[in-house]
Formats: sequence, C-alpha cells, structure tokens
Amino acid sequence: MFSRHNNYWLWGPPPESTRVVLAIDFSREDLEERFEEIVAAGRHEAEHAVESELTIWACRRPRASIAEMWEAVKLFI
Repeated sequence: MFSRHNNYWLWGPPPESTRVVLAIDFSREDLEERFEEIVAAGRHEAEHAVESELTIWACRRPRASIAEMWEAVKLFI
C-alpha cells in the first residue's frame, strides 16, 4: 500500500510496473489528468469520519510515470 498522506508520502511511490492504482479522496477530474482509464470501483463509508463517503477509483494507463505523478499528489496536512 502507498499513500500520499503526510509522512507516508516519504516512503515513496509505487513501482513503475504498477498496472492499477486504487485512488481514494481524489476527484474524477483530477484523476483524468493523470490516467487514461478511471472507473468507480466502490465506496468507502465511515459514519463518524470527517469525510464520511469517498469514491474508490480504479485507475489504469497512467499518462506520465508513477514517479512524476507522485511528486504532484503529496498531501501534507
């Protein structure tokens, strides 16, 4: 598992051989800039969470290298 959130981002990107990325807490529009194929694969629901309903996206065919995308998705909060 790889995460863009806080210090998890420092662990680095997935390998370039990655064929499917499951993305959570991204807009479809944001993902369309990075992948050629995006499919809503499910929903994460947590009644007491700040963001209680999030779409899980299955993304294929990256438009750039995974390492290049990794730099752009860092989320430090």
